[in-house]
Amino acid sequence: MGIDASRLLDPSLYARGDPFALYGELRHEAPVCWVDRAGGGFWAVATHPEVSAIGADPQGFCSSRGILTDEIGTTYDDPPTMMHTDPPRHTRYRRLVQPGFKPSMVRQMEAGVTAKARALIDPIEPGEPVDIVQALSIPFPLQVICELLGVDGSQWPRFFEWSEAVIPGESERTEAERAELQAEMWAISSAWPKNAGPRRRRISSRSWPRWVPQRARRATD
Repeated sequence: MGIDASRLLDPSLYARGDPFALYGELRHEAPVCWVDRAGGGFWAVATHPEVSAIGADPQGFCSSRGILTDEIGTTYDDPPTMMHTDPPRHTRYRRLVQPGFKPSMVRQMEAGVTAKARALIDPIEPGEPVDIVQALSIPFPLQVICELLGVDGSQWPRFFEWSEAVIPGESERTEAERAELQAEMWAISSAWPKNAGPRRRRISSRSWPRWVPQRARRATD
């Protein structure tokens, strides 16, 4: 009897917290297997060499037609996120944000990032159940992003709303509501270079995707 790879789409597999047994089975018995689903199936690839080869071959495996299973068959006039782009477009965007992650910048941020992590971890009671996504996985990277942009870290919940609005399928908002949030994100981010001094502004507003206003206008017309 073969492995039921459709279990990859079952939320309960992840709610129980241990999908790794299935990953191991796939690696050993079906490293490349077809997963059938309503709306279009997909190939599940479970081994590192093959995944690396796919990631290095944008001609054969593109990101511009979707990066989530719910996006299978989707074609975008404008990519909703940087992750939905392929070279050379993706390369241009990476070059814009790379200065904020060079080793010297990371060393400069280390103390602040460590303090943020400790502030989030300290309230967690040992032995008590905790939703680690809500307690740590969401606020921590967003607080770091705020620091990179020279923005008050307390603004991270708004950044979360923006990120949910940008990524297709990540919220129950209508297209018009998503576009309104994206337009707000663009308007505020465009003002940051004037409000944040050069020492604080680690990533310029030029790094923000220029397609946001276009998508916002189309959705609200």
